[in-house]
Amino acid sequence: MNDLDHPIQSVKYLLKATAVSLALAGLLLVIAILPAEFGIDPTGLGKKMGLLALAPAEEAEDQSNSASCGETLMQRNDTVTVIIPPLSGLEYKFILEKGAALRYTWKTDGGKLYFDFHGEPKGDTTGYFKSYEENTLNQTKGIQTIPFDGNHGWYWKNDTAKPISVTLTTRGRYRILGVR
Repeated sequence: MNDLDHPIQSVKYLLKATAVSLALAGLLLVIAILPAEFGIDPTGLGKKMGLLALAPAEEAEDQSNSASCGETLMQRNDTVTVIIPPLSGLEYKFILEKGAALRYTWKTDGGKLYFDFHGEPKGDTTGYFKSYEENTLNQTKGIQTIPFDGNHGWYWKNDTAKPISVTLTTRGRYRILGVR
C-alpha cells in the first residue's frame, strides 16, 4: 500500500501540488507574460530576456529610458507616403530611444527599391551608423528594438527612370524627423 492510497494523504498531496502549481504560474506571469504581452516589467528580467520587445508598442513602456533623449517621446501610429525621385535616393528618419520597439511596414507602388534601415547614435560625430536591414525589395515589415538613442530610419534609392511611391506605416514611441 502506498501513501496515496489513504484518502487524507491524497488530499494533502493534491493541495501541495495545487499550491506549487499556483506559485509557478504566478512566477511565470510576473517574469514572462506581463513583459511580453503588456510591457509591464516589475522584476527587470523581461528587458534582460528581450521580452519587452514582444509587447504591443502602445503598451510597452521602458520607464528607465523615458527621458534619455531630453524629451518625452509620444506613442504614435503614423502612415506617410514618400515619393522617391527617379535615379536618386532619400532618407526618412525618426528620433527613438534605446530599448524602444519600432513596428513598421512599407511597400512601394510596384517598383523595387534598394534600402538600408539603419540608426545613428545621438551625439556621434564620426559618421558611424548601424544597419538593421539592407536589401532591394518592394515591401517589408518587422519590429526593430532600438539599440541606442538617436536617429533611425530608412534610406531608399530608386534606380529606375520613374518616381516610386513608398507607403510607410509605423507604430511606437518616437518623434518624426521626416525626409532628410
